Amino acid sequence: MKKIPCSRSAAAVRGLFVCVLLAALGLAAPDALAQRGGRPAPAAPAAGLTEADTSIGLRLKATRTRAGASVTVDAIVPGSRIEHMNVQTGSALLFVLDQPVTSLDQACALIENWAAAPDGPLSLVLEHGRAKSKVMLFPIGAEARPSAPTGRGAGRGASAAAVTTSTEQALAAKRLAIRERRSPVPRGPVVPVRGEALDPWVIPGLAERPAAASRINVLHRVFIDPQTGELAFVGRYDPAFATGTIDYSTLLHDALLSPAPSFSLEPTAATKTAVASFARQFDQQMAANLSNVAAGKAWLTGIFDQLLTNPALETDRQRFLARGAELLHVPASDVPTHVQAMLGRTPMGSPPWVNFWAQAYQTMGAPEAAAYIRAAANKENDPAAFQGALDLLGLRPTINDLTARLQSRALTESVAYARLEVAIWAAIYSRCGVPARRWQAAGDSAGRTGDTRGFRTVIDELNADLVRERIIEPWLNDLVFTEQFLQQLHSMPALVTQPVCRDGLAPDSELARTFLAADWTLKNLTVTPELAARVPGHLTPTQFLFREEAARGNFDHGGVQFRLWLTPETVTLRHDAAGSVVEFRGGNPGLRAEVLEHTAVASAGSRLTREMLPAYALEISRRYDDYARALPELHRLREAAKLLALVRWAHERGLHLVPPESPAPPRSLPASFQRGFWSAFFLAQNGHTFLGLSASGGVDFSAGGDWVRSSVAPEVKESALGQLLGSAALGRAAVDAAASGDLESARALADQSARAMTGDFDISGQPALPQVPEASPPSPVDAALIQTEVLAQTRQDIDTMERAQKTLRQTGAGDLARAEAHDQWSRAEEHLAHLHSLLAAGASPLPAKQVVQLLRAGDWESLPKPQPPAVATAAPTPPAPTPAPPSPPVVDPEERARLRGEITQLRTELCRIQTQLRRFNATIQSDQDQRADWEKVTNDAYESALKRAQEKFEDFSVDFPGDILKEKLEKATDPAERAKIERALRLVDRFKDAYTTRDFSDWAAKEEFTREEIVEGIKQIMEICEVEQRIKDYLSKKWGLKRAIAYYEAGDDILTSAYDVTAEVVAWRRLKQLNQNSDSFLKATEASGRRLRKVVAEIHAREVQLGLDPGSTKEPCAAP
Repeated sequence: MKKIPCSRSAAAVRGLFVCVLLAALGLAAPDALAQRGGRPAPAAPAAGLTEADTSIGLRLKATRTRAGASVTVDAIVPGSRIEHMNVQTGSALLFVLDQPVTSLDQACALIENWAAAPDGPLSLVLEHGRAKSKVMLFPIGAEARPSAPTGRGAGRGASAAAVTTSTEQALAAKRLAIRERRSPVPRGPVVPVRGEALDPWVIPGLAERPAAASRINVLHRVFIDPQTGELAFVGRYDPAFATGTIDYSTLLHDALLSPAPSFSLEPTAATKTAVASFARQFDQQMAANLSNVAAGKAWLTGIFDQLLTNPALETDRQRFLARGAELLHVPASDVPTHVQAMLGRTPMGSPPWVNFWAQAYQTMGAPEAAAYIRAAANKENDPAAFQGALDLLGLRPTINDLTARLQSRALTESVAYARLEVAIWAAIYSRCGVPARRWQAAGDSAGRTGDTRGFRTVIDELNADLVRERIIEPWLNDLVFTEQFLQQLHSMPALVTQPVCRDGLAPDSELARTFLAADWTLKNLTVTPELAARVPGHLTPTQFLFREEAARGNFDHGGVQFRLWLTPETVTLRHDAAGSVVEFRGGNPGLRAEVLEHTAVASAGSRLTREMLPAYALEISRRYDDYARALPELHRLREAAKLLALVRWAHERGLHLVPPESPAPPRSLPASFQRGFWSAFFLAQNGHTFLGLSASGGVDFSAGGDWVRSSVAPEVKESALGQLLGSAALGRAAVDAAASGDLESARALADQSARAMTGDFDISGQPALPQVPEASPPSPVDAALIQTEVLAQTRQDIDTMERAQKTLRQTGAGDLARAEAHDQWSRAEEHLAHLHSLLAAGASPLPAKQVVQLLRAGDWESLPKPQPPAVATAAPTPPAPTPAPPSPPVVDPEERARLRGEITQLRTELCRIQTQLRRFNATIQSDQDQRADWEKVTNDAYESALKRAQEKFEDFSVDFPGDILKEKLEKATDPAERAKIERALRLVDRFKDAYTTRDFSDWAAKEEFTREEIVEGIKQIMEICEVEQRIKDYLSKKWGLKRAIAYYEAGDDILTSAYDVTAEVVAWRRLKQLNQNSDSFLKATEASGRRLRKVVAEIHAREVQLGLDPGSTKEPCAAP
């Protein structure tokens, strides 16, 4: 379309400037600032009106008298509400909604905007003869209010409850027709909605791939048996490419059947016909938009409304809002409100209106104008800010000069007003970079005559141009819209594409699926600008072309059809002379472009288009790896290209290739897709706005074999075999480390083994690494197959053990989860033992493929076993007599009874500890009732244990004369004696800390002192201090103990109490603390675990003393 005017908003912003400037000069302006009360901005008038019907029942007429142009009431529609009011034909219309009437166009616009969205009563000021009157027309259904008292009467006004007559109904229909004809604002504000954005990269109807046996997604080399053609893949898994593992065997099967395939998603015949018809209709609509301003404006406004309200256009809405947010420097959530203000749908002076225009002038490079807009809207509340805004615009000298000349009557009010209005716009336009020639002549004329009508017309057009050039065009230019956008707004038919396989490509093959996914990805890549978030700098073809056109100032306004498709680039194969080892280099596919049809408007634009499309394809090819990291299917295509290159190389050498695995079952592709991969894009330049169309895609590997480059490199084999042997040595070390429980080392060794196999880890100069065999394996293919499988299973075992370890360390893990974790750990350990046995067996007599299958099936009995070392054969010796079983030890009955009693006590303690651990691991938090019961039990135990310990310890821990130990430390000279005293002092400090904090769990949590060490420390303290009579007296008086040795028992009792608190109470009493610090919880649990293991060991020791098997006295614990 030729021009996108700003419609109502441009005139509205000029209106606010005018009203506030009148106040700045002190000129009379009846209700000049009343626009802030919520009335809508005036609509853009239809040029050239001399008379017009209004929807309120008045026919208005433009007349010219000696005083100048005016608007008069030409007729009143009979039966209308206005007929019963104080309105006479021939009356001059002076004000509408408190705005001075300047033209018939403006008066009609104000009235129709009010009728479309009434906000309060419609006020009209009329003059008949020399008498003036004010008429208030209330909206239907509004509450009737009397008009303000005047000298001519009070309470005059029409009742809102008046019955709607048939005439009123006719007028309502007439109002609707007028609104449609004059294209005013809609009846109400558009309410934005949110829909669901579809993921363009998901291919509907395509089943997920099963996990591949290869466990790699980057192919580095292949080992080939030249005699049989059997091969082994060697590579790595790179998580940067989110493909999952790639089924190289199945792809190789497909490539052997179709070494030069091609594929494309193409529209069906019916879709081609429908698209051709749509394109013709679309061209006609664009031509209509270009030829008629009103039609173009309605079309563009409709686009804005659909983008904000149609939930089917969520992707387009997000793009539209994101661009607006970037342009206006506001949050995306604020953009819909700004759009409404830009389209003139918000009342002038309202906060949304002010915010939009302030942001617009900020965007245009005039922050002073933005500040003036905000200050003017809030002048009454903050006059100082308003005066400051005038100063920012540099208007103070002009205002002072005009005020002085006005007071001295050197200027008339109209001339002073006109000159100030010109000055304000001059200040704004100079900051916006608008050339003075666009408004200077009209401004000079207004300043001479005082008549601003011509100047305001220029200002309105200039503001509309500014909004179009600085806001709308940057907002829309190169904005890409979806296929759904075309279907919703332009009745584009539903497009259907179907997979087309060529050159022997089987439609149900994995290779066809790979080509389909790559083509789908390419087609979406060219219509998805959001990809720039994942691939910085990404542009769609239309965005790339527009950027170049804008840079060169040369735009192609013609029609163009082009295609983009993927083809293979150079893949380099390095191999030994026998062809037993092949190493891959390169392999990135490339993008090609071709202009199919071009209807050029200018030859320069045509040349630019034909030049830029190949440049775009070259840019995508150059950054293929960046795109492959964001779009995994492009990486999968790159890997398929390696296999296609391998097949072509093998065919040239007459070599038969045998994939290591059977192919996956064939799966057919979906028959069709409801997608056409079309897009719409905007181009607004030099007053023209276009909506263009584009589509692209395809994958073609049918070209000759020039892209496959092979070269003989003798060092390839030696290097590959060395890397294979080094990887095997590291793999064995990883198995051993994992079996011993050193998961951190096992993980590192497994990773090094995988990297060594592809040459990414140099094992030379690493003395700490395992010994690497010097002899090459008999069959590199077999060795690679087995090593790859063993390494993959080792990593699985490490993963399993790490998960189990994590579960066992979790504070909230239940009994079942912990039992499963123990079982997983045990199975992984057993599996690693089998792997160790297999590796120790050396070369296997079984075929490598069979060994791999047995490994995957877990059939360890059928796998080779390590042979015992050979020994020299000697003469047979007679078998030694079978020794008689040892007789059980003779135990004194009294001793046996004592041991039995101790076993009973230990088993009781064992049950108690087990109960404690079960309670630790129960998911008590999920059951508040059980939790409350548990807390009661533990609280009681806590109080009992604390009281028991405190009774025997409190005074001692506070009053114990530590200075005695310090005195002895000063006198001691023997290093051993000094060390004993220092340790006793630390233990005393520990006692005091434990008492002070009331946290006896600290005793068990500290690794420095074990339970036995604390008891022994108490004995040491008593031994050191026993000679001091005051200690004996202290113990006797304070504790009632007659001999010092009794404190040993008290200390042991205190320690027992401390363990009760640690294992049974503290964790729950201090639950919040322990939840925040899981280490404390783990230490408390581990302390109980250590105690449990010691108790079991003591039970077994006593059982052996009795001549029993360890564990033979085990009995079930009583229910708690």
